[in-house]
Amino acid sequence: MPRLISRRALAPCAFAACLGLSCARPAPTPAVPNGRQGAASLPADLDVVVRMDVAALGREFGTALAQRLLLDTVGGGDDPSDSKLLEQALSRSELAWLGLRSGVPLDDAAKVLILRGHFASLPLTGKSSVLGWTAVEAESGLARYFRPTTRPGAYVQVHYPPGEELLIWASEQEVLAIERNSTERTDSARLRPPERGAVSLAARTERLRERYASRYPELVARFDGATLLEAYVESSVAGWTAEISLRFETSEQASNASPILQRLQQALGMNRCALGAVVRGAEISEFQSSIRLSTRLEPKRLEAVKACILAEACCA
Repeated sequence: MPRLISRRALAPCAFAACLGLSCARPAPTPAVPNGRQGAASLPADLDVVVRMDVAALGREFGTALAQRLLLDTVGGGDDPSDSKLLEQALSRSELAWLGLRSGVPLDDAAKVLILRGHFASLPLTGKSSVLGWTAVEAESGLARYFRPTTRPGAYVQVHYPPGEELLIWASEQEVLAIERNSTERTDSARLRPPERGAVSLAARTERLRERYASRYPELVARFDGATLLEAYVESSVAGWTAEISLRFETSEQASNASPILQRLQQALGMNRCALGAVVRGAEISEFQSSIRLSTRLEPKRLEAVKACILAEACCA
């Protein structure tokens, strides 16, 4: 089996390469559970939400390798005993949502993970201690499990809402947000990734602009007025297609940013890593106050993207 790159080396290119994870071979589309229930369990004020179709990724890479890639992406920990319960939960999941308050899923990022699947056989209910997790009292029948840890960004609580096929994982910084969300269902400002494809995401651009303002001040200034970034990837007969859309407050702001995006595309297209393979040959279009970048990756380039994910050197 190809050796995976380390999680920290994977983080910068894994998400870009995540856009290349869907199956290039056309296959029957299985019934996918409605994602609204899972997305609604996330805190409303997250900055980035990534949705992953666990079943689709398993069909493409094989179950074992897909589980390993997912575990690396969601940050399950380097200690096998720490991540054992998460591994078992992922193997029973159909959909997953990873919510962040920073731009990339690094190990120490504050995060919330929602898994939707069939967890009746998962050793949770009725156990006082499971794989290092300890049951704690909770109201309204909510099963809650706690694990003491000092590692930044590690999951410290698991919530198991009664009557729902969901598991909610929270790092220490997000525990209060999860508890507030259980009583305050404010959906108007909630990030909802597109419910299509193997991988999709939604991100608030304000935080992303703040993150890169000091390094690329002129570039970031040209995207002033951008409010929302959305993306998805899905299989097609010719390989796979992906679309990234950037929403602005006004159509004038979108028109001003479009030439910069084209120049950025040319620069990123020279990258030999997965990101370059994704953006090369992409088409950029404007629609009212939005800019859309769409691309299609034929099987040969898709295999190069996979090689970037699985090998120690990017070769896309």
